[in-house]
Amino acid sequence: MKTNPVNSVIVGVASTIGMSILMFILSNVGFPEMNPPKMMAGIMHQSLFVGWIIHLMIGIVFTITFRLIYNWKLQSKSWYMNGLLFGILAWVLGQIGFGVIGAVVGMPAPRDGSMGLMMAGSVITHLFFGFCVALGFNLSVRRN
Repeated sequence: MKTNPVNSVIVGVASTIGMSILMFILSNVGFPEMNPPKMMAGIMHQSLFVGWIIHLMIGIVFTITFRLIYNWKLQSKSWYMNGLLFGILAWVLGQIGFGVIGAVVGMPAPRDGSMGLMMAGSVITHLFFGFCVALGFNLSVRRN
């Protein structure tokens, strides 16, 4: 796959924003609030703007990682399956990361007992993120 670093940043930002929009939609149809920028801002005692910058940076790092893995390992015609598999990997890494953060600074569980729904929403949004990343790279490769 021939993509440049700027393309990786664009795909990462777009995919992270898409994932965030899906989080917002899900939280308005019965899922618990999923708001990583707000969580990051709260953990770091910073503004929501700083939380968004961190959230976008994480998305960019994941996107660059996908690009490296895709170039090295995941060459196949089913780009969408690569994206979904990567979404699962991103979800697992996110759970580990938030688990570590929670152990260090203490993060309370949802008050309404909806941990199952929160996990389901998290899986759905990370699958969507992986799909968007793969779609973005697939479209950029076709264009070149």
